[in-house]
Amino acid sequence: MPSSGIFTLVIIVAVSFVIMLVGVTSSFRQIRQYRRDAIRRIKSLRIDKMLIHQGISRARLLRKAQPKSVEKHLLLCKYCSTTDICDECLEQGKDIPEHTFCPNFRELIRYR
Repeated sequence: MPSSGIFTLVIIVAVSFVIMLVGVTSSFRQIRQYRRDAIRRIKSLRIDKMLIHQGISRARLLRKAQPKSVEKHLLLCKYCSTTDICDECLEQGKDIPEHTFCPNFRELIRYR
């Protein structure tokens, strides 16, 4: 009888391990999908040029910033009212002062 108890315990541990492995794999897939979508959205906005201008990689931003912060940055950029000034600074490679027209600037420089 003791051997059947051990066998049952081994089966329970093996099933638990498989369930855990499936859960972790699924989480990694969701994270990769989130990052792909976020990179696509970043590339479609001026924030991409701002990141490049400030020496911040998209991957670093996505690694360091919480998803809610990334979403906030994207929305602020998408609906920004100072895009003309932004375009001028980014196209001419001008330094952007810390207290500036960009609503994302002060937070983005933390990700350098």
